[in-house]
Amino acid sequence: GASVVRVTHKEVEEALAILGMLEALAGELACARIDEESVSRIKTSHAQMVEHFSRGEKLPYNQLNRSIHDAIFEAADNKLLSETHNMLEARLSTLLFAAPKSPPRWAVAVEEHEQMLVALEARDGAQFARIARVHIRHKAEVMRVALDALETKADEATRARQGRLDDSHLRL
Repeated sequence: GASVVRVTHKEVEEALAILGMLEALAGELACARIDEESVSRIKTSHAQMVEHFSRGEKLPYNQLNRSIHDAIFEAADNKLLSETHNMLEARLSTLLFAAPKSPPRWAVAVEEHEQMLVALEARDGAQFARIARVHIRHKAEVMRVALDALETKADEATRARQGRLDDSHLRL
């Protein structure tokens, strides 16, 4: 049968440290290699993402967010870098979708995306890398909250199951 992988706080911290470096490197490489057509597509996706943000539509926002990051990795033109990034994103995907996005935190993420877009348009790889590392640090804060919430739910479910098992002997 299927099994659910439980991600620990330590694994999240380790993965996000690597993810931050991968995002920064991808941005640096993309700034050196990207063409105008790709920048234009990313700008269009970003504008659509901002529209979803303004309407509070989390799922389409997340989908466009992912496509923007994927486009940056594609522009970096480094297959191993992209594969490593995708592996880490897949490992953390449950937390990414479970992570609450409060309006202030979500607004900061949108602002960071706008700053990365400006750096990308200017082909300023060093600036893009700085923003990407901050963006991932902020993502780490949100993911810690999500992990705490998931652990609390799992603990509550375990206690509820245990309570039902403890009560079952009374019915025997």
